[in-house]
Amino acid sequence: MTLARGTPGPAWWLLRQTCSALCLTATIAWPRHALAAESRFEWDAPAACPSGEQVRAALGELLGPAPLDFGPFLSVRADVEQRGTEWELVLDLDDGERKRSRIIHAPECADLVEAARVAIALAVDAEGEAGAGLGASAHGLEGAPAEAAAPSPTTSSVAPDAPLVSLPDAPASGESSRATFRLHATALVDAAATPGAALGGSSGAELLQGRWSVGPYLLFLPGEEEAAGAVALVRFSLLAGGLRACLRLIDGIVEARACAGMEVGRLYSSGKGLVDANRYSDWWVTPSAGLRFLSPLGGGWAIQAQGDALVPLIRESYVVNQTQPVFRPPSVGLRAALGVSLSLD
Repeated sequence: MTLARGTPGPAWWLLRQTCSALCLTATIAWPRHALAAESRFEWDAPAACPSGEQVRAALGELLGPAPLDFGPFLSVRADVEQRGTEWELVLDLDDGERKRSRIIHAPECADLVEAARVAIALAVDAEGEAGAGLGASAHGLEGAPAEAAAPSPTTSSVAPDAPLVSLPDAPASGESSRATFRLHATALVDAAATPGAALGGSSGAELLQGRWSVGPYLLFLPGEEEAAGAVALVRFSLLAGGLRACLRLIDGIVEARACAGMEVGRLYSSGKGLVDANRYSDWWVTPSAGLRFLSPLGGGWAIQAQGDALVPLIRESYVVNQTQPVFRPPSVGLRAALGVSLSLD
């Protein structure tokens, strides 16, 4: 008798087809699970910043326990550097086809951790690839102040090849939580309080919190002479102080602020070569508005440049021989300053 295989019955054929279907399903699903398994997070930061393990632990609070699942993103990388008085985080999320990039600034490196974890969680959730638990955690940020307190990105940029879905901004609740001080000293050229362009100096201090800064300053114009006839001269000088408030408009390699203030002082005048050479002291009161630019040098130091327009509220007329006009402050005057500033933590 010869041993031979019989023709498989219907039950055996159904079993084989079922196994084939299951294998095909597993094969199709495998790349998706491989993406999640290969997802990785890289944190490159100076020693003064939180460690990579601390950052991963913070991410786990929103993304779930390890291993971290970044949804469709094959890699997530964060590079941190100190830029002048602030810290900069460059966040890259790569799904294998395109890369999303965002730049975040904060006064302290530790603040970047909170901003980064919220931005990553919201980006993963926006892609619709995260699980229900992640969606609940990300959307739950609105109802959990402790989880939502993150520094708002002061500057952000998207790479040229960024897709339609960009990274959501982190909540703007933590930017005003920390105050710093700044000292500044400048040389200035004034064409508002004296005839022509008078040289002088100014110094002051500021309290910075979030995008705002406010502080007092003092300035002195040693003197500017104006001819009054063939041999006579009238000398003008100014001593004043003021309070100035500024709002940051642009942050980056060069910081730009819009400023407004009020200045009060005394404008002095004295005659030379006159029969009746009197000396006068008049009030100097003027609001001001202008722009300030700062370029960090490192170590808290920065180059500071500022331009202001002034509108004197008191404009005395100065004359000699009762009728000969010498000077009257303009209705709108200009002032420019250049110097250095130092930020104190």
